[in-house]
Amino acid sequence: MTENEIAKAMVDSAFKIHTMFDTGLLESVYANLLTTELKKRYLRAVGQQAIPSGL
Repeated sequence: MTENEIAKAMVDSAFKIHTMFDTGLLESVYANLLTTELKKRYLRAVGQQAIPSGL
């Protein structure tokens, strides 16, 4: 998959989520939905990660 194909899949996924759910959800919910949608498109996606303390 090329960089352009990956970018298109990401934008398409974000647009799909936006049109289905519009506004009003928490950012963490949108992030989880986007991660799930990207995985459905066979892209490796990892949700939000914690930052180690002490940095």
